[in-house]
Amino acid sequence: MATAGQHSTAAVVTLYLVATWVLMLVARPLALWKVAMVPASLAAFSYALLSPWIFGKVFWDLDASDHATMLVALIVAAAGMVLLMISWMVLDRRCAASPEAAAAS
Repeated sequence: MATAGQHSTAAVVTLYLVATWVLMLVARPLALWKVAMVPASLAAFSYALLSPWIFGKVFWDLDASDHATMLVALIVAAAGMVLLMISWMVLDRRCAASPEAAAAS
């Protein structure tokens, strides 16, 4: 059974991954610096999640040791990313089909 801290860490991981996906969607068209920003952010988050050193998991009080809870977090994040991508494509097609909608946004 996972602790409250492990559940909190799973929520942080889910939120971070979905937010990073949103960043990738709104950063289009992609330039080199935008593409480099995402792996740098992922590396910093991975360091904070996994490293016990300065500004690591002890500082942020992160505990990713319950693998089942982390798997659920990753599945939820993946589902969120898929839903965001579908929404993005639907809205993109809708705005392209109607010039009035594109001008209003």
